[in-house]
Amino acid sequence: MKPWAKTLLAALGVVGLVVVVYVTYLLTVVYRPIDIYSVTYEVSGAVAPARIEYLHEPTSDRDKPPVQATVDGPTLPWKEEVAIPPGTEARVSIADPAAGLSCVITLDKGRSRERVLATRTAEPGQPLVCTARTPTGETLNGALPRPTPR
Repeated sequence: MKPWAKTLLAALGVVGLVVVVYVTYLLTVVYRPIDIYSVTYEVSGAVAPARIEYLHEPTSDRDKPPVQATVDGPTLPWKEEVAIPPGTEARVSIADPAAGLSCVITLDKGRSRERVLATRTAEPGQPLVCTARTPTGETLNGALPRPTPR
């Protein structure tokens, strides 16, 4: 085999290997559906509530639905970051809020791609509940769907 033919075959082999590695990266990292979201709950206002309740993923099993956790006697502003699977409800609530309390649910896809899923302000004497469903079928670099807070 001529030397130029060996060089050409080696170059084609390297290019082929680079293409395979890049396609594998795209399929396994960039375009793989997101299997867990980082969700941040925030509560702010002038008078702290007696209790805040919120949903988070069980630490050991992603197949189980989120569980409720409580914080008694929080100081404001209060913030908690939790993991929530796609297509699952994210919720933070206060049963007896003082007027003027507000809550926000923020979703973070990573790489500083945050967006607000829900925000609410308590009416005097009314419970404060922020709730939203995390999106499904998103990829790390996919287009952002418009959230539908409830």
